[in-house]
Amino acid sequence: MLDFAALGQERSVAEPISPFHDLVETIRELREHRDPAPLFGRLDAELLSGEYHFTSSEATLTFMSRCIENACFADPGRCTLYSIFRRLSLLEPHLDHYHKLTHVARSIYIIGTPDVTIERWANNVHIKTQGAEQLARNWVTINTSRDIHMTLLAEELPPEGKHPRYIGFYTDSRALTRRVLRQLVEMRIIGQPDLFTEEQLELATPPS
Repeated sequence: MLDFAALGQERSVAEPISPFHDLVETIRELREHRDPAPLFGRLDAELLSGEYHFTSSEATLTFMSRCIENACFADPGRCTLYSIFRRLSLLEPHLDHYHKLTHVARSIYIIGTPDVTIERWANNVHIKTQGAEQLARNWVTINTSRDIHMTLLAEELPPEGKHPRYIGFYTDSRALTRRVLRQLVEMRIIGQPDLFTEEQLELATPPS
């Protein structure tokens, strides 16, 4: 079993902390408390909406990342998918699947450190490399539409031998998904999501 407290100390001494480290730690803390009520006073209320699951299993993270991607098929033409790879070369084994997603997604944003060149293959595909080095220790998959709000957010840990290690969570929380998106906007990794802009316009439009 991973000693999460020791990992946190190890990371603080030896490794730079990822931009989402505090959020991952907060979700870990919620998961470890059988009665999280004492934590509520210092937590944002939005963290308590929806469900979230914390894991250190790479197999679980891989499975849930694919589930989040495939939610595009359940809401064709409406989903915006954000996929953050530590390096763009990690996308290459999944390119065939992403080509299929192109036909059902509203937009796909692929973000990663450019260790290889991947050409944009469709008008609704956007490949972002500027600022991606800030996320070189994160694994993020987000799918959002009017009805879908799904996020996987993981942080890479120092490896044991040749095997990478991660801790992170996946969630269907609308508030938590939007919190992650807002942080990506603030980091200038992505622009304002079209869905956010559309909702703001709808709220500003007086009823007819």
